[in-house]
Amino acid sequence: RILFVNGVLQSRRSSEIPYHEALVHPAMLAHESPSRILLLNCGGGAALREVLKHKGVESVIMVEEEKQVIDISKEFFPEYHDCSNIQGGIHHCLDDDRVELIYSDIYDWSDSQYEEKTGLSFDVIIMD
Repeated sequence: RILFVNGVLQSRRSSEIPYHEALVHPAMLAHESPSRILLLNCGGGAALREVLKHKGVESVIMVEEEKQVIDISKEFFPEYHDCSNIQGGIHHCLDDDRVELIYSDIYDWSDSQYEEKTGLSFDVIIMD
């Protein structure tokens, strides 16, 4: 199976594991103790799955513009969201208490955080 969003290839089942491992783990391992993670447009779910494999993760904010990406991924690519094999994991990664899902344009969301001076900071930011 292949996932396209707005005509652009987003994910291919046959290559998603090496792609998402390469997307996530170098950034996570580059930080001494990554605990606060920001995922931007990673709605397929596999990047979140890879982030949650790291034991020190305390919180993940996931900003996704397209709710349909998550809905389609849940239906047709359920293994992308499967955290059942992670120690202490639950079946669906988005159900993890450490995860906050926000539906918004990533640029609008980041602008609003800056303008509101929320003080949010992240150890690792991953954009797909």
